[in-house]
Amino acid sequence: MLKIFTASLLALSLFSLGSAQAGFLFSDFGSSAGLVLNGAAATVGNVLRLTPDLQYQVGSAWYAQQQSVAEGFTSSFTFQLTASESMADGIWFFIQNDSLAGDNLNGTPNSIAIEFDTFQNVWDPNGNHVAFQSCGIGNNTTRHDTGCTLAINSNLPITLGDGGIHTALLTYTPLKHWH
Repeated sequence: MLKIFTASLLALSLFSLGSAQAGFLFSDFGSSAGLVLNGAAATVGNVLRLTPDLQYQVGSAWYAQQQSVAEGFTSSFTFQLTASESMADGIWFFIQNDSLAGDNLNGTPNSIAIEFDTFQNVWDPNGNHVAFQSCGIGNNTTRHDTGCTLAINSNLPITLGDGGIHTALLTYTPLKHWH
């Protein structure tokens, strides 16, 4: 059975590994100041609701000030995917440098996306997985059959779409060139 999800972020932080000063922290979303909300995204109480509990909804939120990730970063966020009826695909943590990206990572070059997927498309291993997607300087895609999947875990110890509150901790450390 397909499900509709209300996708919500409860807290979000991102800090550069190269500077103790760089980064941002939202301990809740009582205010959306500093964010660009697209599509169906809205603040509801202290929660950033990316999509409401309706079919065919797309929403995104971007931090308004560009952040450098060249030296690496750590990000932590809590999220909740609350199911009701049919159709959903989960959420993405998306790093990009294209001001026109809006709600869709498909076709965005020079980007990386971490997918928290709750629906099994024909290119997916199952309907409960996490994947890292990047096509390098090429246009990114949500599909895992294109050679752009860097890593995928389809054997999760949790169910992403169970309505529970989950925490993701992402750390990126760039490879250094050896001399």
